[in-house]
Amino acid sequence: MLLELKNIHFQYGETKALKGLGFGLQPGEKLGIIGASGSGKSTLLRLIAAKQLPNSGAIYYKGEDLKEIRNERVPGFEEIALMDQDFNISPDLNTDDNILRYARKLSASAAKKYISRVHRAFHLQSFKDKKVRYLSGGQKQRVALACALVADAPLLVLDEPFSQLDYILKQELIAFVEHEARNKTLIIVGHEPSDLMAICDRMIAMKAGKIIQDSSVDEMYHYPKNEYVARLSGLCNVLSKEAQDLLETKEAYLRPSHFALSPGKEWILERIYFYGYGRMGTFRSRQMGETLDIQLGNNQNYERGDAYELSIKKPQR
Repeated sequence: MLLELKNIHFQYGETKALKGLGFGLQPGEKLGIIGASGSGKSTLLRLIAAKQLPNSGAIYYKGEDLKEIRNERVPGFEEIALMDQDFNISPDLNTDDNILRYARKLSASAAKKYISRVHRAFHLQSFKDKKVRYLSGGQKQRVALACALVADAPLLVLDEPFSQLDYILKQELIAFVEHEARNKTLIIVGHEPSDLMAICDRMIAMKAGKIIQDSSVDEMYHYPKNEYVARLSGLCNVLSKEAQDLLETKEAYLRPSHFALSPGKEWILERIYFYGYGRMGTFRSRQMGETLDIQLGNNQNYERGDAYELSIKKPQR
């Protein structure tokens, strides 16, 4: 096991940030962590990167206690590369010089090639010679991500790496990170679940310093443990007991893609709108008045006021 956390507790003054948290990570795993603000995600990453120490419990990297590693070196070490929300880049150096600070493991020619690649992929050309202190938040974020990736550490830890990027650039950088991290172990925190699910094979949902669910991406998306995880991990319908009875299902959390439509009388289409890459419809039950958001097919015409029956087509575990 590459990384193992055992019964981690951490607090700031009287505020308990992490409460008995534990999990393990195998080499090559890609782990996404989601949670409401204040759930302890950023604190957890700082502990994993040995920037801070837990109040109790232990973190092991390749079987060695990180506390001992930290005592032998300055906080943090080259086996783990952390990109935190403070970016940790030098404000008085320009973009390229910041990247070169983290490229110590590369030869001069390899570093030059990497900088050329990130100039194109991260769109850095227009400000590559500017001191970082004069860059916007989104520009600094790109520089910090380029620095973390070039560090060539076996464990890459990224805290909200895409939060200040526009949609097009974010998609480009998600693809770049996925490619660059293919031979690394990755932990990535984010508020947008679709960003993490595009890269990761495993997800953890946190709340108030505890792990609520630790599972594969598919398991969390299709079978969230509770309403908190369901809403946190993507658009979801939370069914009342009456709706479950009407649909003859025991499932309480259904994604818009979990339904099939057929002509009927019970569910009236009230609204049609675009969400993500396709059309969505809001359907209201005649009997209950309850509404559900359902994914619509792209090759069929829908009209407000049309009536349908619904059936469940949720993937099997």
